[in-house]
Amino acid sequence: MGAQQRPADSGRSRAAGFRVWLAACGRCQARHAHDSPPEATIIEPAEDGVLSAPQAARYVEAFNRAALTRGLRVRAVAVPVAVRYEGDLRAGQKLSVPAPRGSVSPRLRRRVTE
Repeated sequence: MGAQQRPADSGRSRAAGFRVWLAACGRCQARHAHDSPPEATIIEPAEDGVLSAPQAARYVEAFNRAALTRGLRVRAVAVPVAVRYEGDLRAGQKLSVPAPRGSVSPRLRRRVTE
């Protein structure tokens, strides 16, 4: 593969964004909402799904500001992620869909004919 070529699953089959997680920081001495703890233990995702960079930044700052005000030892941290769509189709790809066993469900038939 040449230096300029990309793997087949790059580009449209990936989406980049940020996951925001809640983290416990036992001895964190954060003074500002944008301060990241040097070490923390991940608790759980703060939100389902992937956020854009501006959305993640707003969430982290607002959550951490509230946590600082209340003296909580928990912080929100944003982690960059790439979402891969396994099995996603590519433009120009031939698609062969096997016929379902038995008849097509009435629910699917209604959707197709609407």
